[in-house]
Amino acid sequence: SIYIGFSANQFTKSDVDHMVMEEVSQRQKWVQDMRGIFLESGRGIDQHHLNREEFAYYIQDKRVQAYFRRLGLHVEKDNAPALFELIDIDRSGTVSLEEFVNGCAQFVGQARQLDIARLSNTVTVMQNQLTEFLQHQETVTRALSFANAIE
Repeated sequence: SIYIGFSANQFTKSDVDHMVMEEVSQRQKWVQDMRGIFLESGRGIDQHHLNREEFAYYIQDKRVQAYFRRLGLHVEKDNAPALFELIDIDRSGTVSLEEFVNGCAQFVGQARQLDIARLSNTVTVMQNQLTEFLQHQETVTRALSFANAIE
């Protein structure tokens, strides 16, 4: 039997370094592609902002839809307003290039799964807080009813 040994720490560090560099490169390409797709719309006041109507029109472009599907986003005319609301971070009624890129980044890859888990946790915490509040409210209402009955 032949035993071949290697340093797991060295292999892992080199492997991780390579993975990080590849991830950074893929992210840069993704951002560049998203910027290009946004600017390609040729719409908007200064070509760096889209309002709701421009965004809805832009989403109907078959190339844009194909690119979104490649990213794992299925954006159609019917759900364009919902996507617009999610990525219009500053609630200005327009989506800037940066809002578009950063907003779309929220919906792709592993970050999406993490965000869903965070959101689920937040909803659970809020449900518990609401239950406690309603129980307290009920206690206060009973106490007031009892006080009124005594008078």
